[in-house]
Amino acid sequence: MKWIFVLSVFLVASGYGQEFGDKFTVGTMSEECLNNQEFLSEDYKITCEDNFHHYSSLAKIKLRTPQTQIRIGEFNALHPGMNKTRFKDYAKLAKLINQFDIIGVTELIPLMSVDLANNQNVLDFIKSAPFMIQETKQEIREIEKLLANSNRGRDAKKRELKLLRKKLSELEDDQQDAASLYRQPGYLRILEELHKIKGGKTWSLILSPRGEGSELTSTPELVGYYYRSDIIEPRENPYCQQTNKSTSQDAFACIVNMDSQDFAEDKSCVFARRPFLGQFKAGKFEFVLLTSHILYDSPTDTFRMTEILEAAFDTDDYTSLGKGLRKDNYARFAETKVTLEFISRYLKKYPRVKDVIYLGDFNLKSDNPFWSEVLKSWRGAKLYITAPTSLQENFFSDGLPSGGVSSNYDHILFNPQETKECLRGGKFNGGTINFMRGVVGRSIDQTYKVRYKFNGQGPIRVNDRKYNHILERFVEPYFDGRQNIVTIGRKYVTVGRYRKGTRGIIIDEKETEAYGTLFLERVVDSQLETDSFYYFYEQLISDHLPVYVDCKI
Repeated sequence: MKWIFVLSVFLVASGYGQEFGDKFTVGTMSEECLNNQEFLSEDYKITCEDNFHHYSSLAKIKLRTPQTQIRIGEFNALHPGMNKTRFKDYAKLAKLINQFDIIGVTELIPLMSVDLANNQNVLDFIKSAPFMIQETKQEIREIEKLLANSNRGRDAKKRELKLLRKKLSELEDDQQDAASLYRQPGYLRILEELHKIKGGKTWSLILSPRGEGSELTSTPELVGYYYRSDIIEPRENPYCQQTNKSTSQDAFACIVNMDSQDFAEDKSCVFARRPFLGQFKAGKFEFVLLTSHILYDSPTDTFRMTEILEAAFDTDDYTSLGKGLRKDNYARFAETKVTLEFISRYLKKYPRVKDVIYLGDFNLKSDNPFWSEVLKSWRGAKLYITAPTSLQENFFSDGLPSGGVSSNYDHILFNPQETKECLRGGKFNGGTINFMRGVVGRSIDQTYKVRYKFNGQGPIRVNDRKYNHILERFVEPYFDGRQNIVTIGRKYVTVGRYRKGTRGIIIDEKETEAYGTLFLERVVDSQLETDSFYYFYEQLISDHLPVYVDCKI
């Protein structure tokens, strides 16, 4: 079975209960980490802590500081490992992340739906295969004994013997190959591709230990810090030490509780996804990062609105709080404000490291006037990144070419008086990276782009030669049998017109065909309509641009 092409298929999320905070099923992610440890630990050491999961590089690390600055970033990676992003190009995504030294990545997800089911089936098969093999061998011995002692029903017994021997052979082959069907979570596919880049073996990942999400979404999200372990060194964090359940474990990172230990009252009810905190050092620059993906859809039922508003703003009336706060964004500002309050309290309690940087997809534009009120919760802090950070699928925006970008949602916050390392000439030393341009953009266009330059006039012209080449490379193999998506399932062995049921590796014909059909629709033909002109970039990478700041070390 070595010849079978194995591909992870990502479908609509299910299988993880959605509630707030510690009500998530911690065991599921813990089991995933342990399974990753069993099947996927070739290039990195996997440590499954209570506060974080660490995928640390196995390369021989010698901290180097010949460079004078590091690039710190944040990136909403758009759920690597779901149906809507099943065509994500992980090699090009890694090429984008490789432009950073440390980056907080949001919208990472655990294994879900058919991938989770596939891995469970793989584990079940690996456990049960020895027993099925033993039972089949016993059946073979019994029939061989019957054939040796009696001529009655000899043809039927010979036929049964052939079926059993064929079943045994396939069980043994599938047992040998079953582990190769274990599907990587998207966050590890990114790390794997980073390791393939020249000099990329030093990339490591610190991952939040459980997914979180709102009542309005079925997708639990994780946050991960990808970092170059020959430049960036994780450091013990005093807050994480305090909240660590086991004193024997490291305390590099943790989800911020936002409970009564952090405030005078429990404010975790404000959050759909709490920030993930980590502490790091590069050269002489030691810093704390908090990364989060702020809730987009604000709850509209009266009870939840009141609960959030009172916890964050000490009122149940958002209209009284100031210009810019609305019914559709009050929960976003509530999460942000409480996080800024936490940072302010954190700095008073743990003053040794004053360089705290808050990054994330805030789903809030920088020109909203209510920012001036919210920033008072962390005095001295400033909001950075004012350029668009989201992709726009349409070619046109307000009658003008959109350039593929729109809303300004991703930001970086810090106190410039304390974190002067991240300023140049007194000004913010950062911005956005547009992966539709530059080296990553050229690589995407070279591989996938089928249209010629378009100025909005007339029909979109297609490069027919490129179009046919892409169909031959990425689509047709899923219809002619050259590429197959495989899993564990019920199968049959046959001898003539007779067959016998068993379990083992099978081709998922439905999903194989769906992959080819949807690739053509989402990645190729979407380029030929103005309403979905830039959609293929979203499919291949993300619907957000990464943001960054360069800091002296």
